[in-house]
Amino acid sequence: MPKNREKKHFTSFFEYLLINPHIYQSIRVVRAKSTQPLTIKETIMYSIGLAMRLRPNAYAEYKQAHDDLWPAIADSMTDNEVSMAIYRLDEHLVIHAVAPTEEDWLKSRQVPILEEWYAYMAQLLETDDEGQIIFAELPEAFAFGMFEEA
Repeated sequence: MPKNREKKHFTSFFEYLLINPHIYQSIRVVRAKSTQPLTIKETIMYSIGLAMRLRPNAYAEYKQAHDDLWPAIADSMTDNEVSMAIYRLDEHLVIHAVAPTEEDWLKSRQVPILEEWYAYMAQLLETDDEGQIIFAELPEAFAFGMFEEA
């Protein structure tokens, strides 16, 4: 993050996405391995990366919560074709998520129970002074293959 840019904290992941439209510039063309023609829906992909930090000794509960992901959240991600992986290095977490389009991603984030999920996660992740999870946007440093721009 540039030094002259103020660090902002958000009340939810959804608010973060709405306030930061420039992160939506991660639309990529998927290069198919098949010789069959693909539809536009099959070839365009939205990709996002975010970082968070665990509170001390919170990993086991964080991992268990995600292993037992609440059905309404999992259903919303499935219904909107969102795939997500969360990587860990010590207390640092990196989210990488993809969806067919930005609209699909945003629809997956509109599940009412997400606010309750964020409140639970705020007990396990670092937060600002108002108790809101701190998400750091990750600018793309390299793209290859299916993540390359058209």
